[in-house]
Amino acid sequence: ELDEELGRAEDVATPGLAESRAAIAQMRDNGVRHAGLGAAVQDLTQRFSARTGVAVALALDEVVAKFTDERAETVFRIIEEALRNVERHASAHTVNVELRCTSTAGAGTLVQMEVADDGVGFDPALPRTGHYGLRGIHEQATLIGAKLGVLSEPGKGTRIVLVFET
Repeated sequence: ELDEELGRAEDVATPGLAESRAAIAQMRDNGVRHAGLGAAVQDLTQRFSARTGVAVALALDEVVAKFTDERAETVFRIIEEALRNVERHASAHTVNVELRCTSTAGAGTLVQMEVADDGVGFDPALPRTGHYGLRGIHEQATLIGAKLGVLSEPGKGTRIVLVFET
């Protein structure tokens, strides 16, 4: 009887595990490594706009658009989470997503990412219990050695700025 029960449990667990693996593979396969950060973000913003009806203005620097490394994947994930937050909380009509690269004398190349919306905004100084999106963005920024700014005010939208050196 125990063998039969274990067999049924395995039969149920195997497809569930396969579905979980497929979901993880889909999350990891975001196009950044194959097509570059620019193409992946362009696809992401088009899908976001089609799904939500929120207009997205996208500005991509040619140099940053070609990035395909781990940092590029992390920047993609940060933009993805920022857009998820816009969808869930902002009640925005428009979102601006910008990726640019600037060379600085002696400091190398700086990459700047910005996601700004015209939504309801919030007070970043107030604790947001039960909300983990911004915490995740902070953690991801730390992982790539980036500086992160979250600028928002009630009624004035939100602006997330990420800067790091390559």
